Amino acid sequence: LSVPNFFFSNMRITRRDLSKFITLNGKKLDGIIGMDVLKDLAIIVDFRTKKISFSKKRIKAGNCATIPFEMHENTPLFEVRFNDTFNTYLHYNSGVSIEPSKEIYVNVSPSQWYELKRINKALTPHKYLVGNGVGGNVYLQVIKINKLNFQGLLIHEPSIIVQPEEGYFQQKEAIGFFGNNLFEKCRKVTIDFISKQIIVNTIR
Repeated sequence: LSVPNFFFSNMRITRRDLSKFITLNGKKLDGIIGMDVLKDLAIIVDFRTKKISFSKKRIKAGNCATIPFEMHENTPLFEVRFNDTFNTYLHYNSGVSIEPSKEIYVNVSPSQWYELKRINKALTPHKYLVGNGVGGNVYLQVIKINKLNFQGLLIHEPSIIVQPEEGYFQQKEAIGFFGNNLFEKCRKVTIDFISKQIIVNTIR
């Protein structure tokens, strides 16, 4: 598979119905490059220029912040701390989509929300979002918190979205996730699977 200035080899191709996936500027999605293909590379995403590049070598962080991660079921897993009170984990899901916003959103499981609420009883939803669930439309609670601390990156006043208690999120051990809504605020991000770290600029 060739992309500008890079090619992938020894890939395993699978077939899947992508007709219900979100389109970009009216363009149909024809395929997905999965984490199993990218896990031996370093990927640089520049959200300002809308360009992505790939490297087979580790990327030096320089003066940028770094966030360590582990791979869990072919997905980056991050240790995080909510409001200086609750330690837990979040997955990074690059396929998550949300309307463009200046707000930073992370998604939590019901069990993570119950624990955070138990520790911080004053937390209440400040708005609701409409999403698509197994049984149709669902209303998702959105709660503003003071801070979210990744190991190496502190985010002030993010919003958490509580996922509905269905499917995977019915499990007590289910954990939440975040997507590029967070990383695009850093303008440029390097996801270095080789060193198991993400290199980011300061959020603006």
